[in-house]
Amino acid sequence: MNEKIRELEGLVDRLLQKYDELKKENEDLWKELNAALERANQLEQEKNELEMLIKTNEESVDNLLGKVKSLLGALSEINGEENA
Repeated sequence: MNEKIRELEGLVDRLLQKYDELKKENEDLWKELNAALERANQLEQEKNELEMLIKTNEESVDNLLGKVKSLLGALSEINGEENA
């Protein structure tokens, strides 16, 4: 009878130890998941900021190209008048 009780105590001890190990592993996995989600949110924010920067730069380049075309047109007219 004492032997069966010791077996049961040993089994309960191993179950409790395994439970503690799994609980710790679960906590660690949740920490990793939360860190990954935070990083994903940070990357999404950075992506949005870069997209806005690209859009702003595209608008600036388009504006500059318009000015350059206008300047080239004016220079072409001036050269045409000088040659006439």
